[in-house]
Amino acid sequence: MKKSMLVLACVLATAVIILTIGGIFSMRKESQGKEKQVLQETVKKERVAAQQIKNTFSDIQEIHFWEYTKNPLTGHITVSVSVETDDVKKIRV
Repeated sequence: MKKSMLVLACVLATAVIILTIGGIFSMRKESQGKEKQVLQETVKKERVAAQQIKNTFSDIQEIHFWEYTKNPLTGHITVSVSVETDDVKKIRV
């Protein structure tokens, strides 16, 4: 009787440990997926902003994105950039 209880306790403890480790790996993988999705959204936003800047200014050499702010109430996104052209060294937009 004691031996079967000991075996059952060991099996249950092993199952709990395996499920805990599996849950940790699952949560880590899920958070990496969210980070990747946020990065992809940021790249899309930068491409749109860069295209708009290229349509507005001429002779652009470099565009640096340095700040994003989002108003949670309206969903309005503000992107702050530095633009380097031939005529003027840096323009902050």
